[in-house]
Amino acid sequence: MRKDYDILVNKTHTISMFYVPNDLVVVPLEEQYGSPMKISKITYEHFLKLQKLAKEEKIDLCINNGYRSYLTQSALWLAYSTKYGIKTTKSSVAFPGTSEHQTGLAIDLAKKVDGTNVSLTTAEYKTIQDLSLYCNFILRYPKGKESITGYQYEPWHYRYLPDEDIRRILSKSEKTIKDVKFTSFLLKYFLHKLIFRL
Repeated sequence: MRKDYDILVNKTHTISMFYVPNDLVVVPLEEQYGSPMKISKITYEHFLKLQKLAKEEKIDLCINNGYRSYLTQSALWLAYSTKYGIKTTKSSVAFPGTSEHQTGLAIDLAKKVDGTNVSLTTAEYKTIQDLSLYCNFILRYPKGKESITGYQYEPWHYRYLPDEDIRRILSKSEKTIKDVKFTSFLLKYFLHKLIFRL
């Protein structure tokens, strides 16, 4: 059984090129868009909860991106950096070994319209952000936190977290994972593990 749901991956906390989650499942075609993809089993289960809530708000939510291997991320980085240059790419694409997508816990969301995936509207993104907290997801790269996350605002990128206290901190104080170490929840075990990796 997987135990690293609290894994921290970013520009300064890298992941091995050989790391592959042991709980990957294939996302059914009706719930994704593009080529066949996989995500962590628990991420998928919680996505279904989010998708159900979204449907009640008339949003046909789907997964646009899920798990990416180190090799796939390398190809993506190369393609973007060749087309847009290193400086631009650094703020929008994770360097191989620093992508949350390699953990299987991160998903990019979109919606289906007439069988095609399209970006959500600003209002729909806000709705999903509100709903996500009930499904163990956080908006990983929020607006105004670029100096902390190192990435531009990505309203579609969500990360699964298993701990309610973490989600409560992030939602109420609008903090990112790296900000959590400044809160009063430092004594909690899950947070303790996270902090000592920062």
